[in-house]
Amino acid sequence: MTEPPATRIGLISPCGWGNLGDAAIVESVIQGARRRLGDPSIVAFTMNPDDTRTRHGIDAAAVSGVERPGYRVVDPDEPERPADEDAAPRSRLRRAADFVVGLPGPRDVATALRLAADDRRHGRRIDGIARELDHVVVAGGGQLDDFWGGALGHPYALARWGRRARRFGIPFSVLSVGTGTLGSIASRSFVRDALRHANTVSFRDAGSRELAGPAAAGAPVVPDLVYGLPVEPRRPHERLIAVSPMSYCAPGWWAVADEPRYRRYIDRLAQLTRLVLDRGFDVVVLSSNRSDDAAVADLVDAIGEVPADRLRVADTPTHDDYLDAAGAAVAVVATRLHGILLAHLAGRPALALSYDRKVDVAMHDVGHAAWCVAIDEFDPAVVVESLMAMVTDAEALGATVTEQVAAARAAVDRQYDEVFGVQP
Repeated sequence: MTEPPATRIGLISPCGWGNLGDAAIVESVIQGARRRLGDPSIVAFTMNPDDTRTRHGIDAAAVSGVERPGYRVVDPDEPERPADEDAAPRSRLRRAADFVVGLPGPRDVATALRLAADDRRHGRRIDGIARELDHVVVAGGGQLDDFWGGALGHPYALARWGRRARRFGIPFSVLSVGTGTLGSIASRSFVRDALRHANTVSFRDAGSRELAGPAAAGAPVVPDLVYGLPVEPRRPHERLIAVSPMSYCAPGWWAVADEPRYRRYIDRLAQLTRLVLDRGFDVVVLSSNRSDDAAVADLVDAIGEVPADRLRVADTPTHDDYLDAAGAAVAVVATRLHGILLAHLAGRPALALSYDRKVDVAMHDVGHAAWCVAIDEFDPAVVVESLMAMVTDAEALGATVTEQVAAARAAVDRQYDEVFGVQP
């Protein structure tokens, strides 16, 4: 007898704070499920449920009851937590212990007890929702990562969801995930546990699969879920270039702050932008993450006085807004991974100022590794020449991007068919 299709789906994502890449991925899964299942009931478990409800028009709840420095979870059913004393500066020895082990030590008994109580309260509420689900889906992105919040951030949340799905007999799918930093024993253990409970696992690139360890062996590689979004063609303005900065190492916005490094990045990007303006191009500055809004302001300040018709800042609160702004340009200069992927989705070639392996991989996969430069080393005078070469060949490069996006979309659609499709 054929099993009925899943009609109650839970989506797991560390989104909700304005990351347009994560939002686009969640929207891709929502649309993928609806195209195959009609009108399924979908609830997302995220870091900011109110934002998720408003942005996607679906129900939402908190993904975890454990909040850590760098991993802020707002639970609308709980009063706001007091400031975490664990965020205070630590000795070099304590920081080293945290990195290796990843869990509170003996001197953190009070913290551990509080986190355990928060986790139990969250579990009691969420279990009532979870046991009614037909399918739990980890919705892509760089979810296998402890850079933000350590082991008790998202690695722990994923392990808890894997165990919850197994306990209630719910299929648990981990789709097109990326692996970032897993710097502690606990982080690797939690990720291994989550993957062990999964019925379906895929990675967005082979390097992520390798970094995830033996538990990921044999899992297929399926491109980033953002490619599952259907996108209408945009017509570019031939004398417009988009620049999308990132809050790289910025104090207050980056997990490991480095003010001089951030300033060097902004100053070099400002030099590059002035050179672009000197070549007769107009520039639009856009953000792919709410945390990058400050970087946009700092970049505009560093560029200096420019006529308003030559330099403007686009308002991009949604991924559709970013697609429109990027699609209006002949080429995009970006740093954040999904700032690049969304440009590709809009059919535009991108020059990447790379801060991470995942950016290098994305540029290599689209065949544009020549336009990928290291963020800490780029020379604006050299990069502008590379950018001008990209503009000269923009039509052919855009066609290559469009072909690659179409192939990636087909692979994502096949995965959605397997995960959501009604089997004969």
